[in-house]
Order: sequence, then structure tokens, then C-alpha cells
Amino acid sequence: MAGQPGVRKPLAVTSDESCSSSLVELEPNTLLARSPRLRLGGFFTGPIVSPDGRLAAVGSASEPQIVVARTERLDRVATIRLGTQYAGTRVIAWPAQRRLVALVVRSDAHRVGLTDVVVVDPDGEQVLARAPFGWWASMGEGVTAGGRVAVLLVPWTHRGVPRLVVVGSDGRLRGVRLKLLRAGVGYGRHGEVVDFPALAVDRRGETAHVVTGRQPLASVDLRTLSVRYRSIRGLMQPSPSEFGRPYETGTDNPEQGTRRVAEWLGPGAIAVSGEDLRWAPEHHEASAPAGLQVLDLRTRRARSVRRAVRELQLAGGRLLARDRGLIAFDRRGREVYRFGTSDAWWHVAFARVYIDLPGSRRAAVLDARSGRTIGRIPQARVSALVGWGC
Repeated sequence: MAGQPGVRKPLAVTSDESCSSSLVELEPNTLLARSPRLRLGGFFTGPIVSPDGRLAAVGSASEPQIVVARTERLDRVATIRLGTQYAGTRVIAWPAQRRLVALVVRSDAHRVGLTDVVVVDPDGEQVLARAPFGWWASMGEGVTAGGRVAVLLVPWTHRGVPRLVVVGSDGRLRGVRLKLLRAGVGYGRHGEVVDFPALAVDRRGETAHVVTGRQPLASVDLRTLSVRYRSIRGLMQPSPSEFGRPYETGTDNPEQGTRRVAEWLGPGAIAVSGEDLRWAPEHHEASAPAGLQVLDLRTRRARSVRRAVRELQLAGGRLLARDRGLIAFDRRGREVYRFGTSDAWWHVAFARVYIDLPGSRRAAVLDARSGRTIGRIPQARVSALVGWGC
């Protein structure tokens, strides 16, 4: 969503059921269009808005191309092609007016074949820098107040040393190997062995933190690329009894290992969640929640907030998680509000939470910070915002 400094309009990419996308200004409480649409053709993601708020960029999910439009008129001003081969494009940051960062990814439903980190001058419509990583995939990205962009990459053919790729404030591409960590996709007797870490970026401190399931925390100074490793005490690990009933994966490669998600909460604190996975008979797998935990970097200790949580998202200054419905916490881990049931899904945009009302064709609109119900809208409008599963 458009959420960078300088943004004045609630812009979004919406899609119809045939996966054809448009760039449009929406009314946040109703998700009704406020303006004519810029029809993009094909499925697109974004937008990311320029620092001055005058331009927006979206990436094609099926082609290596970026479309740039004016936010005032929603008219196309440039189509920047980043190659000719089949690949999707995701714009991840616009840290300076003439420096935009995107990922060009070639993948199928199960594998990532190539990830290119690309730095583009949208005014000159030219590539300033490009680094290809064959059989590597991004686990997360972040941008700092100083204009540095961090991308966490892991190998997709083996468990190996992850890399942090950094686009500096000067636009140069650099990288550092996190030598004490192992991550990525390996292969075992019954399926895949995975370690998928998470990235949490301290915008003001110009630091990227890489969080794993059972390995040290790696903190990278994005100005110098120096790395500091710390062991965190008290990290909760799922017990065998917490693994649920085995389920089909739809493939012959069930996973065993860890997946983590993380959010930077403020001075010295990171929220962490995720899940552990294990193989089960007949190509099935089972999972257990890693819980919601808050890491205190000053004391090197973890504090458990809620055991049943396996996903989280920061919106409106609240940590949103699932535990028998939507549950919101403040940055200290204190519960603020609850809403919905365990089978409800939700989407976050414009400091709103759009949450499914099971048994109906409508969704509730909540203020993400207070949990106040603003209204109800047709589910189809939320589906258009999230892309209908395209």
C-alpha cells in the first residue's frame, strides 16, 4: 500500500476476477473508487509512492516491468522494462526521488529460480545497478530513514549461509554473508528441510536484524555492514503436543523446519512469531505455532506474549495476530482488542483492518489502532484489493 512519507492519497492496486489490475484512489472506509482508474493490463502489485508523493510505481507479476504513474491524474508516465524473459517484478522501496528499488523474480509454484535486486532511475528510465542471484529467494525487505534498503536472501537449492543485500544511500549495491547462520531449502529423506528467517529493520538506527528459529540473532549495521551475533535467552519452542493434525501439502515435498516472521517495535524490541513444521506419513506435514514473543535486545531475553500465535502484522501502532480470531496488542505486548472468529481472514490497508464475517458476503472495517468498527462492506471489494487469489 501507499504508505511512505509524502503520500496524500490512499492509492491501491485492485484486480478483477480475471486478474486484470488497475491503479486507483480508494475511500478507505468503503473501498469505493474516488477517481477514474488507470488500467494496467495483467496482474500488478504495489503501489510504492515517490518521496514527494507525486508519482507511484507498480510491478507486473508476470513480466519484468515497472509502470510509473502520476498520483494526481493517475496517468501513465513511464513503462520501464527490466528484461525480456518471463519473470515477475515487485517494487519494494522508493528511498530517493531518482532511486527506486525492485526485485525481479523468476519462479514457479514451488521454486524460486532467480532473484534480481535492481536499482532504477525512474526519471531517466534506466537501470543504475543490478545484482542477479540464481536460485536465491527474498525472505524480507526493509528501508531506513537514511534511504538504505535491505533485502534478506536465502538459497533455494540447499541450506547455506544467508546474505543481506544492501542498496546504500548512494545507490550502490553491497552485500554481507551471515556466516554463523544457516537458512534456505535443503532436502532430506522424506521431503524438504527448511529454515526461513525473518527480517526486522530499525529505520532510525540504520540496522537490520535477522531472526531465526533456533540460531543466534544477527544484527547488521547498514552503514558499515558490520555484523553482530547475539544469543537470545528464553525463546519459546513448540512442544511435540502442540503440533496439529497432519495435512496434505498438495506436493510430494512436505517441509520440516522453521518459518519466522518479525516486526521492529521500537528501541531495542522485536516481535517474533511463525511456525515449526515436521514431516508426517504419506507426504503429509504437521505444524505448531512459534507463539508471539518480544525480544529485548538490551537484556538479550525473550518474553512470551501468546503461545497460540503463528503470524503477526504491525498496523496503526498495533501488533495484529490470530488466536481464535483477530487479536491486537500494543508495542509492549498488552492486549488491546479482539474481533471475529478463528476462521475469519483479514487484510490490512490504510490503517484499517478489513475482516471477513463468516456466513455472510460482507466484511467489517475496523480502525487498526482502536479496534472500533467503522462499518461493513461487501467482501468482493476486499477481494479486489487482495487480488482474488491471482
